[in-house]
Amino acid sequence: MTTEINIESLDDLPPKRTRGQGKWQRKLQDIEVGTVFTIEDDSDQSAISKYRSIRTAAQTIGKKAIMRQLENGKIMVKLVSKEET
Repeated sequence: MTTEINIESLDDLPPKRTRGQGKWQRKLQDIEVGTVFTIEDDSDQSAISKYRSIRTAAQTIGKKAIMRQLENGKIMVKLVSKEET
């Protein structure tokens, strides 16, 4: 089995294809800066995994997510602007 490599002389790669905003970006667009909300584990995703997704989505839309982990496994998240920190 041989693999061929075609060498092209391009200045840069073509732009990355995107599918638009993700689920968390769409949800965070509707939430006001300063809002505090709670997330928890469910059968699809753990609370910490959800927080990581929310944090990344917030960064892409110019906001920041701050979290506090509660004793019962829930996580409280506050959405702030990037300048507030």
